[in-house]
Amino acid sequence: MTANTYWPGEKVPSSGVYRVVHTNNHTAAHDVTIARQSEFPLCNECGSRVYFVLTKPGENIALNIYFRDQTE
Repeated sequence: MTANTYWPGEKVPSSGVYRVVHTNNHTAAHDVTIARQSEFPLCNECGSRVYFVLTKPGENIALNIYFRDQTE
């Protein structure tokens, strides 16, 4: 595991694509998109026996100057 490994319940530091690894191997590792400031979730199958690694940072489109709501 790397310094950029995150566990369920921790705050998501950056929006982007995360590789999800289930440590009990009930499914293969897979990628998901998660928004910043949410929390890394528990797995419905293995609970807290899952971790996340950022593979590709990305910006939430709702926060981008060209797409965000200009009435705010």
